[in-house]
Amino acid sequence: MPKQREFTSTMLQNMKNINSLNFSNSIKMLPLEKILPNPQNFFSISNSDVELPAEDILNQGLKHNLVVKDNLNDTYTVISGHKRREAIKFLTETQGYSNLIPCLVEQYSTPDDENYALIMSNLTNRKLSDSELYQSYFQLRQILERKKNSEKTSGRLREMLSKELHISEGQAAKIENIRKNATPIVKKAISDNTISISTAHEIAKLNPTEQEKIMQQPAENISHKEVKKLNQAIIPKERSPTAENIPEKGTEKNISEGKLTGNTPVSQEISTENPPVSERTPTENTPVSQKISTRSFSLSEIKTTCEQINIPTEIIQKLVSKLQKI
Repeated sequence: MPKQREFTSTMLQNMKNINSLNFSNSIKMLPLEKILPNPQNFFSISNSDVELPAEDILNQGLKHNLVVKDNLNDTYTVISGHKRREAIKFLTETQGYSNLIPCLVEQYSTPDDENYALIMSNLTNRKLSDSELYQSYFQLRQILERKKNSEKTSGRLREMLSKELHISEGQAAKIENIRKNATPIVKKAISDNTISISTAHEIAKLNPTEQEKIMQQPAENISHKEVKKLNQAIIPKERSPTAENIPEKGTEKNISEGKLTGNTPVSQEISTENPPVSERTPTENTPVSQKISTRSFSLSEIKTTCEQINIPTEIIQKLVSKLQKI
């Protein structure tokens, strides 16, 4: 009999919560066994994530409904409320709590719409780990890229993702570098949350062979500080091109104005200013990149030297073409 009273009391409390919602016509009381976890959900759920809401639900009732997708086969998939579902599951198994859950039933026209709703609902309800941020970025990028192509909209993806995820463009650039240059084992490590975004970013600056060597070490021995030291010791031609040193479209126009900007790797090797005479004479030990900035070069010499320091051919061609017009 106590369980029956608790069951009735819980239902009444849930119904009161439902009636307070403007969209009550879309709310359904669904049994727990028909509400399925979302297989696309990569956000972690720890014991504390379940215990704390379970305590609140037990003391005050469920204050916020779940959002689910109708699978059209008498089952539903969670879009928002995975922790609440697990908390109620825990209470039904340990406290005899009601298994009826208020759910807002939604329909999504495309898988991208569904996945977008899943990710965005988690962004507002938790602090993301590096693994969750990386996977959110990766999946949102795919969704926004498809949307941008289909709707012929303009805008930089990196800027759009920064706003969606509430991160800086610098952080977005690190994730882009990982996406473009990291080996599969590095990407898996960050998805498994065994290395941070900062560490993976430094590893992704190295060539694939060096990346594989680092990832053969135990995870606890792979630190951002040590990888950064190794990265600084590797000469530029052994590094992979990163999202930070690959120029975006449009940056080459500065070259035609006689300026080289920080947005292009070439600017790191060639100086547009003439140094004092006393500083123009290079020695045998002077690095190639410094020799370039210590005296005037002909176009053929610039081209040859750029090739020696492994600057991409397309960048060299653009540089020479622009310098010929100056």
